[in-house]
Amino acid sequence: MSVQWPPRSPAFPVMGPALGPDRMARLDLSRDSPLLVGWRPGDMGELESRINAYLRRKGASAGWGGYLERRMLYASSPHFGESATTARNLHLGLDVWAPAGTPLYAPYNGVVHSTGYLEQPLDYGAVLLLTCNGEEGPLYLLMGHLSRADLVAHPKGSSFRRGDIIGHLGNDAENGGWPPHLHLQVIPDPGNREGDYPGVAPEAEEDIWAARCPDPAPLVFPSSPSGSMLILDP
Repeated sequence: MSVQWPPRSPAFPVMGPALGPDRMARLDLSRDSPLLVGWRPGDMGELESRINAYLRRKGASAGWGGYLERRMLYASSPHFGESATTARNLHLGLDVWAPAGTPLYAPYNGVVHSTGYLEQPLDYGAVLLLTCNGEEGPLYLLMGHLSRADLVAHPKGSSFRRGDIIGHLGNDAENGGWPPHLHLQVIPDPGNREGDYPGVAPEAEEDIWAARCPDPAPLVFPSSPSGSMLILDP
């Protein structure tokens, strides 16, 4: 990254001030997670049921996690590669799992770089790429699995202010077929790339991608830059 990370200027929390760490539980969806024992890849209804049951047990309104997790969630979709050498299973963003329609907030002032609608199974669905104006220079963010209405409300080139509602979690008919959640990712300058950026990579390339896409936790939990204080047992 060419900008300071984590940013020196505190972000407005992407999930809003009302959905803070006291209302969220750390969610492990790695391939070794006890939550996924016996789960069949591709059964997203069952995945949603397991996530919701876990959050109820924790007394939480939302679940978060996933940065650099090695996952089996993508095994049912050829979009992520089919062989051991080409499969992409290393998750490069942070996920926040919450009900469809949950509002999302701009962490800084900025403009919409581009929008996209990626319909392949388990892709992003509706996605926004944002250029934020940080003290240290431009900060580029990807928000995936949104509502399609957000692409109309926030077209390419439109501006936003810190704390504005910038999107909403989409349902499974518009978010790539997933249980509702946000995929939040810090990305390099996308240049001419419009409305898309890899969110999953081969695990053998972890060092490369971790350098390109640092942990977005400071944008969800601005008071805990590393996110280390927020780790809870599954």
